[in-house]
Amino acid sequence: MEKYSLSGGVEKHHDNSFTIYGTYYDKAIGSEVLYHKRFYYYDIKDARQIARQDLINLTKDRKS
Repeated sequence: MEKYSLSGGVEKHHDNSFTIYGTYYDKAIGSEVLYHKRFYYYDIKDARQIARQDLINLTKDRKS
């Protein structure tokens, strides 16, 4: 099972911002969760790197 995916797409907004969509697997609830984050003042390359790091952080085991 893949832990995360950025294949959810990108939505461009009228104010030149955009939202990146994806999914990640949350072990705590045992299912896939939708991810979205809106970016202002970033180019798409930097925003995708930030989103990818967010998803990696979300899939890491959380200590109780």
